[in-house]
Amino acid sequence: MNSSIARIVTGSLTVVACAIALSAAPAATATNGRIVFNNDEWTLGTLGFVAPNDAATFVLNMIEWTAGPGPKHLLIFSDNFGLVDTQLLATLTGAGHTYTQTTNVAELANLASYDVVLTTGVTIDNQTLINYVENGGNVYLEVGTGLRTDFQFDTFANHFGIGITHAYNGIDGAIAISSPHPIFANVDHLYQFNGCSLIDLTPNDDAEVLVTLNGAGLYAAYAPSDCANSPDLDGNDHVDTADLAILLGAWGTSDCAADLDHNGDVNATDLAILLGAWS
Repeated sequence: MNSSIARIVTGSLTVVACAIALSAAPAATATNGRIVFNNDEWTLGTLGFVAPNDAATFVLNMIEWTAGPGPKHLLIFSDNFGLVDTQLLATLTGAGHTYTQTTNVAELANLASYDVVLTTGVTIDNQTLINYVENGGNVYLEVGTGLRTDFQFDTFANHFGIGITHAYNGIDGAIAISSPHPIFANVDHLYQFNGCSLIDLTPNDDAEVLVTLNGAGLYAAYAPSDCANSPDLDGNDHVDTADLAILLGAWGTSDCAADLDHNGDVNATDLAILLGAWS
């Protein structure tokens, strides 16, 4: 096998890894999928695509963070305007994604064939969604469509560490977004109209509220704890060039197997963690 030289320059940090066979060590695959929670359904509706809002960028970031880069097959399980707007659908297809839009419960038997399920404003079996995520599926959930409708997602959200407030939060308009999370890359504003706030039920677990306004949780995310917890990525009890090869091979992606700080992006922070534990 030919050796290679990998050079990464990030700010003042330069790392040269010599004679690394980048394909030598396979990365582990996480079991659970990922979830993005939104307190309101208006974000991806018509007004969400009006400046200064960045609905198109947000939804494409969300898909890449949950399911990885490249074209994905999506299930839009909803007939609510927040997920069937023509601009949203054009954004998805323009990025190479395909989708099925339905509220037919029979389609839930086919969840394993979809990379991401987007849902809002419908009745859906919570355990079906839980099973889907625990088998590697990804979900984008919007609430705020109507209190009775939102309550029915409690079991699903609570299972993954997020609570849904049973009252409208009265937050309206183009909301300024300030968060380092990858789903908000190049997103300055997102629109909403009176959502139901999100709560981190168990701090320091796998779920977290990402954006708040006046104490109200607007966006949250769940990423599984079977992301890499140790710089020893190949599990051989040594942090060495094989582990570095795994990390470099996942550079710039959301690959859970090399995401040492669990922020959804394999980058210089993960590299620093690995080098700090070098054998």
